[in-house]
Amino acid sequence: MRWWPEPTAGEVVWCHFSDHINPKPKPRPGLIVWTKEDDPFNDVYFSIPPHAPHGQVPKLGALHPSMVRIAAAFAATSKPT
Repeated sequence: MRWWPEPTAGEVVWCHFSDHINPKPKPRPGLIVWTKEDDPFNDVYFSIPPHAPHGQVPKLGALHPSMVRIAAAFAATSKPT
């Protein structure tokens, strides 16, 4: 298993999302809106993107710092109950 340093809120990373149709999760961009210290950041759910703009890590980019709080608030209100 491959591990990377944990992302921070506002980073866009290459994630593996299950679509419940295909046997293997589909890789696509995902926005990190919050983290916990005990979350695993490994190749089970993340991988290096095709063009690896930040080196051999799953990071694709990051939101402007002023947008991170807005994205986290939106994610908190969008959670299913």
